Amino acid sequence: MKKAVLFLNFGGPVNTEEVEDFLYQLFSDSDGIKIGIPAFMQKQVAKIISAKRAPSVQEKYDQIGGGSPLVAMSQAILERLEKECPEYPFYIGMRYTTPTIEEAVLQIKRDGIEDVLVIPLYPHYSIATSETSFLELKRAIDFLDAGNISFRLLYQWFDFKPYIKALAERINIGLKEYYDGGTVPSLIFSAHSVPKSYIEEGDPYQKQIQKTVGLLLKELQWTGDWKLCYQSQVGPVAWLGPSMQETLELYSNIKDSNLLVVPLSFVGDHIETLHEVDIEFANLAKDLGIQNFHRSPSLNTEESFMQCLVELVNTYMNIDSVGIGWSRIHK
Repeated sequence: MKKAVLFLNFGGPVNTEEVEDFLYQLFSDSDGIKIGIPAFMQKQVAKIISAKRAPSVQEKYDQIGGGSPLVAMSQAILERLEKECPEYPFYIGMRYTTPTIEEAVLQIKRDGIEDVLVIPLYPHYSIATSETSFLELKRAIDFLDAGNISFRLLYQWFDFKPYIKALAERINIGLKEYYDGGTVPSLIFSAHSVPKSYIEEGDPYQKQIQKTVGLLLKELQWTGDWKLCYQSQVGPVAWLGPSMQETLELYSNIKDSNLLVVPLSFVGDHIETLHEVDIEFANLAKDLGIQNFHRSPSLNTEESFMQCLVELVNTYMNIDSVGIGWSRIHK
């Protein structure tokens, strides 16, 4: 039986010309972004939102190099794992940009693959990330008549020990900057927020984020100050908090505040780390009088994370399905 691995990721515009279409694909996704209107109407609203927001978002991408590094990073992961696990072909499907999930399924079908382990590059399960990607995968399978291929879904891996160790390694690199200067910072764990309504629907994201933080604190043997907050809230709905801004304000009146931000929920650099944290929140911290504000480096294609993914593949390749969500996705 020919086996393979399919990674799923968010996607991102590789240049500023792709920004408006990226935003349209994102805001027209009625599975991942629920705004309470019929799907066909959401596509019309998405056109308006994407056209309105594109210029300011393009400006942000210009400030971080002209595009998102997420697609290139995902491709680099594939190339690395093809060398580490030569017995399996690897594919990548992006939810909102090319190479799309549908394109990946088509190539898998053309290559005569019979059994696919599907790994989202989101360690934490959420309606807004993993679930919408799995639903898009199901649509692609149906559209391309690929139902004879076995697609086995790894729903989440937020507590996978090699992942925790890889994250802890990156945090220790960030801590070293402070330790070398004789200071111990507060750790600020920051995850991408989701609407509170998702949590009320049964989305396990918040609990999984909290569990990851607990495992990291244990791995680091951390006894110092820390906080968990959420970023990237957009629009008038109620979002999971506290926000990063609210958290930074807690330190505004504390003399000699030293903060190390630890991004969670995405494994690679993207606009939320390179611009929102490194530029927007860094400027806010400065305005609030916070003495030092740094971010731990992302996992990207670092050796420890590559070995984590190798272990994920080797651990779950021969398991039928893992985790939660089956009843939600396969209705």
